[in-house]
Amino acid sequence: YVTRSVVKPVSDVSQAMSQMAQGDLRTFIPGLDHKDEIGQMANSLQVFKESLIKTRELQEQSAELEKTSQAERRKIMMNLADDFE
Repeated sequence: YVTRSVVKPVSDVSQAMSQMAQGDLRTFIPGLDHKDEIGQMANSLQVFKESLIKTRELQEQSAELEKTSQAERRKIMMNLADDFE
């Protein structure tokens, strides 16, 4: 009984944590439906996962903006060089 009710759910949440630590944010978080400490751990992990996803999206947007900015600067410099000639 203890194995099914405590050890297995903790092991499942721990495995999800390990997958997330390796960068897999598509990981399913088990135990979200539990109303006990297992559920609290799972919910905390879900919040952490969502935060990581949002951070990753913001980093990607920032990188894209940086690329666009560099391209725009290059274009302006080329226009200045052409005008100078």
